[in-house]
Amino acid sequence: MTGSIRSRIAQSSQKNQSAQRSSAKGDGDTSWATSSSQLDEQTEKEGRRRAVLDEQRAKRYNAPWRFWIGKGEQADVIILDDKIDFQIYEHEKFVKGKQPVHESCPGEWESCPLCDEEDLGGFKRSTFVVFLSVIDLRPYESKDGKIKRPWQKRLLPIKFDSLGAFKRLEEREGTLRGCQVLMVRDTGQRSAAIGVPEFLERFDEAAIMEAFSHPEEKDDKGNVTKEANADCSPYSYGHIFQKPSGEHLREIYGGSAPAGSSGDNAGNRQEGWGGGNDPGVSGTGQAPQEGEEASKEGEIRTRTRSIVPSDRQKGQTDLREELDDEIPF
Repeated sequence: MTGSIRSRIAQSSQKNQSAQRSSAKGDGDTSWATSSSQLDEQTEKEGRRRAVLDEQRAKRYNAPWRFWIGKGEQADVIILDDKIDFQIYEHEKFVKGKQPVHESCPGEWESCPLCDEEDLGGFKRSTFVVFLSVIDLRPYESKDGKIKRPWQKRLLPIKFDSLGAFKRLEEREGTLRGCQVLMVRDTGQRSAAIGVPEFLERFDEAAIMEAFSHPEEKDDKGNVTKEANADCSPYSYGHIFQKPSGEHLREIYGGSAPAGSSGDNAGNRQEGWGGGNDPGVSGTGQAPQEGEEASKEGEIRTRTRSIVPSDRQKGQTDLREELDDEIPF
């Protein structure tokens, strides 16, 4: 019995050795893969890429949500900015079942890989976007019911076709701060995600403070998560939007750097970035020519009274809940 077992083991060993020799003859071309001599360099490169991705995820998680409404819906907002003062070009990528991903575009002062290589990373071509800070008067409740708020402070992304109405409102009122605007979206396939603005009225500073002032908020560890009365002021755009660079985008999404581009023009031209006076933002960015967007003119009134959600907001749910309320839009 023992001899029979040893014989089978010996036969199996010979077959394995034969298979290994045969495999060695037919390994094929492996020159395209990373060799052992490149392993350290490639490992370091992958480590940098993952660190950048982790940084990006953290930034998006902590970023404020963007205002939008579903087709055929409407919502009231109160504008917190004095004037239109921050505008950039950015790329957008749609992810099924998730919030869109946005990357600021450095194409005005250096080569942008998301512009140079079509569909790199799944992003669309860059779009000019103006940002305002608004109070969305729709109440918010998290999926688990632990967070309930009577309003939501949001970023209002205004694209070129919608910009004219806001510029005319600013010119007519002298300021955007305190303006209550009804955002109405039709059911068209290409309707703007923020809707079309209809001016309702304007509230003074006392009414804004009375309606939206709040105490300081802290997490379970005692760290301050929101400064007192933060909802009464616009976002600090220079902290939300860091100045982009082509090199940074290539580290995340790949793409080839154009010959001679590195260091030649990167950072030499600052005026295309942003348009506000926050840290890291130039303040000289210029918007394109005003569009021909139509806006409903209404009686202009400044009131000192309590700001409360209108009947239009009652019973409405935030469609973000149908997607993922852990990822900012």
